[in-house]
Amino acid sequence: MTMTALTITSWAAAFLTVFYIVISMRVGLARNKNRISLGDGNVKEMTILIRAHGNFAEYVPLALVLLMLCELKAANYQAIMIAAILLCIGRVIHYFGLTKGQLPFRIAGMLGTMASLLILAISLICALN
Repeated sequence: MTMTALTITSWAAAFLTVFYIVISMRVGLARNKNRISLGDGNVKEMTILIRAHGNFAEYVPLALVLLMLCELKAANYQAIMIAAILLCIGRVIHYFGLTKGQLPFRIAGMLGTMASLLILAISLICALN
């Protein structure tokens, strides 16, 4: 499989990048509104937005690397597709749950993210054998 064949990874990366820009802009706008240039200024809204941004930045890069490696190693196509969909939906749901204070959505989003990582890790291990 060539680098140009990384279709699933490319779509997921593009979607998640656009979403990351939205998340980053929301942090920036909240900083401007609250006149906070660094940290959270002990403003709950800032704490939540910063943490949602950070959580996204912590999980997505690893997932995209695993997604790319699975495609490069020609792992099971259906598993890769399911994992990519779970990742994208899970990240959006988690962000909504965290920023709106909806614990069930936070949990569902993290379960989707973790399921995606697990599917990708197992798929990659299987593709290596």
